[in-house]
Amino acid sequence: GALLRPVELDAEAFAAARAQRLEGGRAEPTKKVLLDPDLADARSVADILSSCANVASRLDEAAGAVQAAGEALDGSGVRYLLSLSVDGSGDAKVAVVGDDDAFAAELCAQVAAAMLEANDD
Repeated sequence: GALLRPVELDAEAFAAARAQRLEGGRAEPTKKVLLDPDLADARSVADILSSCANVASRLDEAAGAVQAAGEALDGSGVRYLLSLSVDGSGDAKVAVVGDDDAFAAELCAQVAAAMLEANDD
């Protein structure tokens, strides 16, 4: 399986990616995705991110790496930022930033578990 470890989210990089997405005119309303039971069945990073809004991604084919970030809301409408990356050696990193650290950590662990399960196939 890939090595899964939480990392600090670069807020500036996320903001730049989100701004670029918004400039493209493809902004979507933020969707309620946190702690969705479907997340546990996600088969890939793409599956997880497909349920987020305002997703921005960057694929470095030469390095075999992918980075992506998206937004999600919890049940109370609080916004969280979700960042995922996989480097050339297959190490996967997931980070979640939001107002409730425990809630963010729970989502982080849930996403990591889904990524690990998908990687074991």
